[in-house]
Amino acid sequence: MIFLKTNWLYFFSTIILFYFFKSNVKEGIPYDYVSESLMVGRLMESERSSILSYSGLPGLLKSSSTDEEFKQNSINQFKLLKNKSDRENYKAFYAYNSQTGGQGMLYSVFNKISPFDLVTNIEILKNFTLLLNAFIFSIFIGWCKRNFGFIPALTVLFFITFSSWIWLFSSSLYWCLWAFYIPFLTMLLGLEFLKSNPNKILALTFIGVFVKCFFNGFEYITTTLIAVYVPVIYYYIKENKKIKDFIIFSFKTGVVLIAGIIAEMLILLLQLKYLKGSLSEGIQHILYSYNTRTASVIIEGKTAEISNNMYVQILIKYLSGDLFSWIKPNVPFVLLLILIFCSCLLLLKIDFKKYKAIVFSTWFSIIASISWFILFIQHSSIHYHLNFIVWYIPFLPLGVLCLGILANIFIERFTKSIRI
Repeated sequence: MIFLKTNWLYFFSTIILFYFFKSNVKEGIPYDYVSESLMVGRLMESERSSILSYSGLPGLLKSSSTDEEFKQNSINQFKLLKNKSDRENYKAFYAYNSQTGGQGMLYSVFNKISPFDLVTNIEILKNFTLLLNAFIFSIFIGWCKRNFGFIPALTVLFFITFSSWIWLFSSSLYWCLWAFYIPFLTMLLGLEFLKSNPNKILALTFIGVFVKCFFNGFEYITTTLIAVYVPVIYYYIKENKKIKDFIIFSFKTGVVLIAGIIAEMLILLLQLKYLKGSLSEGIQHILYSYNTRTASVIIEGKTAEISNNMYVQILIKYLSGDLFSWIKPNVPFVLLLILIFCSCLLLLKIDFKKYKAIVFSTWFSIIASISWFILFIQHSSIHYHLNFIVWYIPFLPLGVLCLGILANIFIERFTKSIRI
């Protein structure tokens, strides 16, 4: 009973978020024919062969090794899922070589030991993913309450609850939205509870980065890595640490982040070595994947053509996108960004010393989001239906937290004036 009383907010927010995620989840992200099909294909391949067939990589069942109809095969995976007998005509397998596919391997283990059929198991896994996403966001909401109070935490809860872009990703077996927040939360909670043991914080951060990459590869990797520094900036400002200490810890954090990336990359290289037959081919594939997501030229017709002012165009595109799909007329992201910026200025004016840590760390966090738009310009140009999610890792939740803090100040002043 004491445990429930102390941690009621975690249970409450997890239940609320799960309910809204579940109620608003779609069949899939619009125009995203590939991502979920890679997990479905992996599960079907693991069921008929083994969990580590084709190095355990995600992929698609194909009718033959020469079949190049990628989009159609992506759509076919869901048809084959419901018609097991038809899978016999799809002997070949296309392996997606750009991520380890750890989520697919673990899903396959669950499918092997579960007494239910694959269709039912996928439904169970999607519901578990919804619950896991709800729980991860609840951890952040709990941090908001401990450090800023109930009203700011409730403001963040409402925002996440009604964020339609989060709805789209919340049940995806491929994207594993929760994994993007693991390194950020690891550092955030580490600096809150393990201040006297920085080495343990760094070790846990390494694990957090590795877990993120194991489950969804290098998707939005710059956003995820830069987000780790947001808690560092917050706590070093809040606790008035020396610049020297900040620089040293930041450097160590960078080493840990790079080590986590390298560890995951070595696993992917081993997978590609066993799949392709040589380590050099694996290295070539990783370099090719990086180039096709960052280059501003056409590479084998697989990237989008972008004009000379491409960076401005991309930023305008992602600033003017629809924030809430359920509100008409559309609310562009830029309106919320302006509101957050103004609220931060007000907080600094009200009490600079008290609120500078959360304001400056929030402003820094926008770099994490923008980094993906700028550094991975081709990916952002092609995947306009996906990449708005990086605004939420972790800039928008932090920005809305600032709005909640400001609202709480006004509420306290209003109630105080009534009492007087």
